[in-house]
Amino acid sequence: MEEPTHYEILNVPPEAPLGAIRKRYRDLARQYHPDVNNGNPSATELFVSINRAYEVLSDEASRASYDLFLRDRRKAREEKARTTAARARPQRPRRQSRKRSQSRPRYEQALAAAEQAYRAGRLPAAIRLCQEAIQLNPTAAAHELLGDVHLRSGQPTEALHHYTFAVQQAPHDALLQSKVERLAHIHGDPPAPKDHFREDGDWAGGELVSQREWRRRIAVACGGMAAMLVAIGASAFTADTPALGWMFVPDWTKPLLTCMILAGGIGGFSLSLAKLVRGMDAEILSPPTGDTSGTLPVGWMLGFLGLIFFYAAVVVYVVVAALQESFTSSVIWALSVTGFLILAFVVLAPEPARQQVALFGGNVLFISLLGGWLLADLLFRPVVDV
Repeated sequence: MEEPTHYEILNVPPEAPLGAIRKRYRDLARQYHPDVNNGNPSATELFVSINRAYEVLSDEASRASYDLFLRDRRKAREEKARTTAARARPQRPRRQSRKRSQSRPRYEQALAAAEQAYRAGRLPAAIRLCQEAIQLNPTAAAHELLGDVHLRSGQPTEALHHYTFAVQQAPHDALLQSKVERLAHIHGDPPAPKDHFREDGDWAGGELVSQREWRRRIAVACGGMAAMLVAIGASAFTADTPALGWMFVPDWTKPLLTCMILAGGIGGFSLSLAKLVRGMDAEILSPPTGDTSGTLPVGWMLGFLGLIFFYAAVVVYVVVAALQESFTSSVIWALSVTGFLILAFVVLAPEPARQQVALFGGNVLFISLLGGWLLADLLFRPVVDV
């Protein structure tokens, strides 16, 4: 008999959002805590299983890898069942077309490569490989994986489309059914689907947000932009302040440096609060999802190079992300806002400092933006309780 899955231990569906998983974990942890059950061995064992399940499902990368493990286990079980059934009944020998037999290895290679790309966070490559596998052999596994990739990419409609194809080929798959039902329920509830927008920060649950929430995020982003403009405008009145005389930036003044730090911090804080970027732990502090292939830690490299020379960080990120096909909207937002702030400060900074701001202002602005992003994450993003 197979061990229960982490979802079964926590009694939540496979597509449950993180908030539901956290709530269920807290309830079960209180119920089976050893102190409450006077050291009951069975309760203690269950408490350990509950904590282990929550540790995996509360982490984005671990949950993605675990879902792939469940899919592999389910495919192996189905293959074993088909083999057993085939042996149990006599079959008429039939000729398999040479084209079909030759395409089978190519299909398996494409699907395996797609799963590896998905684990590494290279979503465009995963989509391309899934489509190649579907052209060779349109199986439920290929459509399901492509649906997972689209869901992670923030395309729930495309994900539902491929989940539906997969269910037609595997109608008794409970996990597939739950994925289809949840996405169909979200699209079917009022308001109409056109009034829903994707949640970039919680792809794992495929969460969709209302138009009202989207307006709130736009308001937060606009408020952040206004605050940045105030900080930028304040730098225009620093011309008569004594220069700092630092190496490479001798004409910078203390008010100018303060305004740049403030503007960058406000920019990062606003991006995170408006949820235009995902959590920093997923984008900067962690390697790509499910990385097992030695993929370069682009986030750490970006932050380190941004501290030394911002433009070098941009070039290295573009090259590495292009090679790994791992561009993310969060990093692109951060780099774009930093670029906008550099241009604004070049225009408004005192004349002697403009060239220095153009060359080295990105260092201060980008690191300050990362600091504001991290601060907003710490204050407002959900905290994982262990």
